[in-house]
Amino acid sequence: MTMPDIPAALDRRVRPPAAGKPLVYTFSNLKNYRTCPEQFAQRYVHKSLPFVESDAMKRGNAVHAALEARLGAGKPLPDDMAVWERWAAPFDGRKVHVEQRLAITASGAACDFWDAAAWLRGKLDLWMASDYHAFLLDWKYKEDLSKIGQYEDPFELEIGALLLSCNEGQRRKIIGHYCYETGLSQPYDLSDVKGTLLKVREIAKDIERDLAAQEWEKKRSGLCKAWCDVLTCEHNGKRT
Repeated sequence: MTMPDIPAALDRRVRPPAAGKPLVYTFSNLKNYRTCPEQFAQRYVHKSLPFVESDAMKRGNAVHAALEARLGAGKPLPDDMAVWERWAAPFDGRKVHVEQRLAITASGAACDFWDAAAWLRGKLDLWMASDYHAFLLDWKYKEDLSKIGQYEDPFELEIGALLLSCNEGQRRKIIGHYCYETGLSQPYDLSDVKGTLLKVREIAKDIERDLAAQEWEKKRSGLCKAWCDVLTCEHNGKRT
């Protein structure tokens, strides 16, 4: 399904890095760019920062895999993840889709996840829909439960709703939640998928500009001191 009424001037692919494949956008790399263009460039363009899976990420991936098996194949949750059963059980007997990979082209048309024309990709943890409404759920594992909800970014859910709408048809109302082992987040209204597509395109336009100029802003923030691995940046707190 192609999204209608989108300005043609925004319908363009980002230029690829000179020595690599075209960039394909995800929530993660779009968020990274908004946080700091220089870190984005080092991670996704120059590829100077190797991916390192932390213990928390490894546990989060294991939780996602266990919930996929529970809801998709009826496999019981492992004993050390039984706390999540209270959030999985309400979906028993319902038509739910889990861990579905979706992609669209720059025009908003659905395409295969690995299609060469894929421009935006994402994986939906769980979704279900009627003719008029859709519901999205994103599992969130937090090592420190005291920080639940502190860093929610509904843009992640908005991108999921955009991908869902382009692939499965627009619904009148789309609601999403994050789900932690202790409970649900506030509901987020994700219905404005055209607005989300424009938002993604605006970020992509800024990335295209920076790629053409090979100039990337070093954006200073509270994350510089301990969480950034771009050691060549003057704002990095890890520099010796």
